Parts: sequence; C-alpha cells; structure tokens
Amino acid sequence: MCCNINTNLTASYNGTGGGTYYTWYSYGNYYTWAAAMASTTHYSSATGASGSESAGTSLCPTNWTLPTSDGTTKEYGILSQSYGGNGSRQSGTSQSGDIMSNRFRTFPNNFLYSGEFGGSSAIQRGTSGSYWSRSMYNVDYSYLLNFNSTNLLPSGYSNKGSGFSVRCLVGS
Repeated sequence: MCCNINTNLTASYNGTGGGTYYTWYSYGNYYTWAAAMASTTHYSSATGASGSESAGTSLCPTNWTLPTSDGTTKEYGILSQSYGGNGSRQSGTSQSGDIMSNRFRTFPNNFLYSGEFGGSSAIQRGTSGSYWSRSMYNVDYSYLLNFNSTNLLPSGYSNKGSGFSVRCLVGS
C-alpha cells in the first residue's frame, strides 16, 4: 500500500575455477504505484483509490517527476521516437524491439533490466525492465515502460500493487 517493497534481495553468485566470487548487482528499488506517486491511498478499487498523471507528488526530487505514458504523445513514447522508434510497441529483429531495447539500455538512457518484484521475490532481473509512469490506466492499473531484448513497450500497463522501478525526469 505505501512503500518501497525492495526487501531481502539476494546476491548473484558466480563460480570461477578454484573459488567463488560474489557479484552484487544493483537493480535499484521496487515500488508499488502508490509509493512511486507518494500516495497515501491504497491501490485497490475496493477502497475507491484515485489519482492521475497530473498529480504533483511522487518520490522524485523537487522539480523532477515520473514520466507520462499511454501513447506516442506521452513522455515514454516521445523518448522512444527520439531514438528512432515509433512511440508504441516495437518488437521483432529489424529496426524495432532489439535495437530499441539496446538504445534504452545504453548511454545516455541507461535503463536497467531491473525486472520486477512480485509476491515475495524479484523476478526477471537481468532479462526485462519495467518502469512506472505517473499515468493511470484505471483505478487498479497504471501505465509503464516495459522492455526486454526483443520488445519495447512504452505504453504497457500493470496492476498498481506490482513492484517496479522508477525513472525521474527533470522539468516535466
């Protein structure tokens, strides 16, 4: 309902020849949509929760905000277009999903394959990334950016109780 749900993450272990070394990957924190929006309301329709992309609060620093999403005219879609995409779903192996995913994951964007937090564990870390937007789909769902090695979806949506990463933008 309220908070960072990044708990009890485990280290990644890599074995080498005669010994083991440990690699700690930093995937950031996972937040429910209510936490990302710095909301005190519950995300469930059972409570009649509400919110919108015009909400002025989020966990972002002053003068920064969560991006908007839900189509080509929203910030995630515009970002996709500025890197050669069409602003909506990109998939396949041509000038589409794999190329766009790499463009989002490299400088200057540096989006991580952060995965998500579902139930009591982090899943899909290292293979996909999901980032909240401040745009609501409906009372139970919010838009987000989702991508993996062959797809980029700047207007996906998911249940507000899921745990995803955030990316704050300045001056939005």
